[in-house]
Amino acid sequence: MTRALTSGFSVRRGQHVCVPYGRPEDAVRLLPVHLTTALEHGEKIIYVCGQGTAGDGAAGQAGQVADRLSELLAVSRQEVGALVTRGQLAVRSDLAGWPTACGGRYDAEKVLAALLSECEVARGTGYLGLRVCVAVPATASRTAAESESTASTASGADRVDGGTRPESLTDVEQWISTAMSGGELAELAMICHYDQRGTEPERMTAVRRAHPAVLDARHAHHREPLLRVIRLADRRGLRLGGEIDRTNIEEFAAALVAAFHPGESFHLELDELRYADVAAVRLMVQTAEAFPNGHRVVLHSPAPLIRATLRIYGWDRLPTLLIEERSSG
Repeated sequence: MTRALTSGFSVRRGQHVCVPYGRPEDAVRLLPVHLTTALEHGEKIIYVCGQGTAGDGAAGQAGQVADRLSELLAVSRQEVGALVTRGQLAVRSDLAGWPTACGGRYDAEKVLAALLSECEVARGTGYLGLRVCVAVPATASRTAAESESTASTASGADRVDGGTRPESLTDVEQWISTAMSGGELAELAMICHYDQRGTEPERMTAVRRAHPAVLDARHAHHREPLLRVIRLADRRGLRLGGEIDRTNIEEFAAALVAAFHPGESFHLELDELRYADVAAVRLMVQTAEAFPNGHRVVLHSPAPLIRATLRIYGWDRLPTLLIEERSSG
């Protein structure tokens, strides 16, 4: 099920987000939101802004984006340039296998390989993660549709799985979503901006469904409360929403202490919790370790990044910790 987000500041590593927009100014206002969020979380950020107009080169596009960021953030062009120089900010004209780079043809394996490589580079240069923001113009979607139709009669070399069908836009997006949900790209926040003008509604619907989360570009530049904590009425535990990081870890710890009782299993409903850093997940684990035999901490519908953190540290094997997914029925 696709989750609706309400703020660009809430997008965290492990999320693959679709951002449809109908007005160019809405997309432009998100440029500093993504950069600010990356800086706040120690991430590298890459803007993939397409091939641009005739005569635009990568350097020209990088300059245009840097100028807009400088204007919108009310900082000097030199300050933005310093981020580029130290490698925390990059502007690309394309991403391997993405339609802006290949005239509407898609290659999911190349896209995944490029993302894995970029994550490795970000990690190797000391950043905690990678934020990739891709602009997909309406013209790319239309060209892709024509390419898919043409490819349906092409040779097996242009098809997926030995000739079953051509790779489509939604194939690539779904492949990325699958890789991210499995923890393969846990360090990545992938944000795909789609120009809805001139894009067929049914194609836009398919693209939305291929993303686990959708963000409304019209209101995404506003911040929302970081953490929401509600006591469960029907059992001992908490419903958590938003995100947990170093700025509110003490608030989360206090809520756990206030609600905890060793004589009853403790439930944490996490389907609305978009992000939790390692320290927050460790608190959940420490709560589980405090239980005697017979009682558990039950994590309901944790986000892919939380599941990946539990798996990486081996905490998912703790006998007093149980992970449950919400029933679709």
